[in-house]
Amino acid sequence: MELIIISIAYILGIIWGLYFNISIAFFVPCIIVIYVLIKKEYKKYLLITCITIIISNVYINILENSFNTKYEDITGDKTIIGTIVSEPKIKNNSTQCIVKVESIDSNYKYNNTKILLNINSTYNKLKVGNKIEIYGELKDAETARNEGGFNYNQYLKLKGIYKTISTKKNKIKILKDNNLSIIENGINCIRSRIKDSAKKIFPEKEANFLIAIIIGDKQELDEGIQQDFRNSNLSHILAVSGMHVSFIIMGLTFILNKIKIGKNKSKIFTIIFLVFFIFLTGGSPSVQRACIMSIYLIIGNLLHRRTNIMNSIAFSNLVILITNPYNLLDIGFQLSFGGTLGIVLIYPKLKQKFKIKSKIIGKILDIALVTVSANIVIFPIVLYYYSTISTTFLLSNLLVSCIIGTILIFGIVIIILSYICFPVANILGIVEKFLIDILLKVANTIGGIPFSQVYFITPQSFMVIVYCLFLYLWRKKRD
Repeated sequence: MELIIISIAYILGIIWGLYFNISIAFFVPCIIVIYVLIKKEYKKYLLITCITIIISNVYINILENSFNTKYEDITGDKTIIGTIVSEPKIKNNSTQCIVKVESIDSNYKYNNTKILLNINSTYNKLKVGNKIEIYGELKDAETARNEGGFNYNQYLKLKGIYKTISTKKNKIKILKDNNLSIIENGINCIRSRIKDSAKKIFPEKEANFLIAIIIGDKQELDEGIQQDFRNSNLSHILAVSGMHVSFIIMGLTFILNKIKIGKNKSKIFTIIFLVFFIFLTGGSPSVQRACIMSIYLIIGNLLHRRTNIMNSIAFSNLVILITNPYNLLDIGFQLSFGGTLGIVLIYPKLKQKFKIKSKIIGKILDIALVTVSANIVIFPIVLYYYSTISTTFLLSNLLVSCIIGTILIFGIVIIILSYICFPVANILGIVEKFLIDILLKVANTIGGIPFSQVYFITPQSFMVIVYCLFLYLWRKKRD
């Protein structure tokens, strides 16, 4: 219970710091009055809530102050030395990547901060780990021009980026390769090997799809395929998420059980692998949420402690937001936690309404109820950000659920086999290509159904809050 309260209070402190310019002193008299009036058993919860809100509020204000003052009054043409820490993205005849700064005009005050490098042309020579010298125009990102519009500056804060720099490719010098830590270089090497292996075995379309669902790199994935998955409400397939982590844990558990290394050793190995997987996939909030929840539950099992799924959600939420409070603003974070809460809180209530004896029909119904439960919660989030509702989400998820796990696990096995026995991996790749093509065809067909996406007016924030309160009251009524 305490962990859940701390998690919610931590979120409130962040929201307060980001959107409300009101001092804590204003609330002190009210808090004192409430503390005196409430029952003794609730006093500790009030104290926990207040302390947590203050801590997260102070933390987010410190970060906001850093973003506002660290690069204050430093704009214009500058010479920057730093290291590329993200895969360069080439799109619309331009190249973009994140650079960790070492110095600006020989000033090391900005060491370990990040900037976004924009090159006004295609530049294929850059790669992760390059230490480079840049001469270009340093400037601020634009904020949202319209209410509810995309706030690019806020997005950059989420990535830990302070400024942007625009330049031409002839103004960039590569000073050194592999200018990263041993761990970072190792992760980058593994990512490169996975991509190279996939491209050797599969045609371009299937290789890029497999790379997207295994390591979360969608840079080379065809925009048409991505649009098909958006239209069919299957975007979560392309973003490495909790579903992917679940399938990977299932596959890993199966293999470890066959090896028979012992239950405790298997659990420890799984924990280590999940930590590694977070870094391998770039550590998106959805991957972090799924991996941290799993680690929490596995550790509880190792220590023979009773674990609670809501506590694991609260714990993962705290870890992610303590690491980066701006993750709260990430759409993937909101959809991931929203969908998980829907499955945990609503699915059991819906399940009680149905008694199916047939295993096949029961399995199909389970998939349908899980999908509906998740979408009930994320519905206002999707509507708020995209102003659309999918009318085919149930059909698409039913068709895809029976195949995506096989594609993911089979793809990982094939890539590993390619370094052990390439001819066997190549033969198995034929089957994998067939499965991927079926999945792509399903996404394309469903996405092309008339009225698969229905457009609505973007709801106001208070409407989303009212909807969430309605859901809460509905569930309480059924408890």
